[in-house]
Amino acid sequence: MATLLKLEHVQSDAALNMGVALRVRAARRGPAAGADQAPGPHSRSSASTCLDDRVREAAKWLQAAFDGCRPFANLHLAHLTFYAGQEDAELAHLKEHLSWRVQRGRDASSG
Repeated sequence: MATLLKLEHVQSDAALNMGVALRVRAARRGPAAGADQAPGPHSRSSASTCLDDRVREAAKWLQAAFDGCRPFANLHLAHLTFYAGQEDAELAHLKEHLSWRVQRGRDASSG
């Protein structure tokens, strides 16, 4: 059982690291990548589609990390959703993270 738990811990850490790396990559390329180019395969719509794909991929990994008990993944999800223009989702992630922090503080002070 300890081996299984260790493996799950390593997997959730790997998911968090992958999600953060993809989030940073999406932020560097930006929504305007290719927007000033002539129409074609690198036009604004294809740049937007590419960004959406990077955001979805990062969100998938970050959600897996959060599900694997990595609560800080919520902060990265909040940043990612803000960057993608999804303010409601960003707020939900921030509220969830704040709730976790408050509960963690209560547990620490009562222990």
